[in-house]
Amino acid sequence: MIEVEAKFRVEGLEEVKYRLHRLGAIHIADYTQVDTYFNHPSRDFRATKEVLRLRQEDGHAYLTYKSLVESTFKAREEVEVEVGNAKLMMEILERLGFKVVAKIVKRRQEYKLFNNCRVCLDEVKGLGKFIEIEVIARDKDEGERYMVQVIKSLGLDSEKVITKSYLEMLLNFEL
Repeated sequence: MIEVEAKFRVEGLEEVKYRLHRLGAIHIADYTQVDTYFNHPSRDFRATKEVLRLRQEDGHAYLTYKSLVESTFKAREEVEVEVGNAKLMMEILERLGFKVVAKIVKRRQEYKLFNNCRVCLDEVKGLGKFIEIEVIARDKDEGERYMVQVIKSLGLDSEKVITKSYLEMLLNFEL
């Protein structure tokens, strides 16, 4: 499966919440995520366009590997596993030589919209407020077509899409 993502910077989140409710979106949850990003000991993930992240949210932890797929939006192949103990997972990674690159903290309001689409209203520490749309599809083309429909449905300007991740924005580089 491919995850196609589009992100938009916004001043406030209330108008988007209104549009989501009008479209019949289902509010899933509000939570805080703490994402710790790592770099490989012998290859530069910036150069290879890969990501290794340990996410902590509501007492759960997930180790995620992502690799970039060329796309109009941001599309990544993703492999994720839940880990029982974030602190020990971090210790294992560090003992293997992985280095912490950054930590990102965000407050997220998550909504399900249509099939295979998630819309998140994010307040990211040090970066601001964003709408993040994630579409899960069988392939890049299907995901891109679906993403265009979602963006139009939410009344967003596709010319203002941000393809950089929060990590790229925080560190001011391209992954």
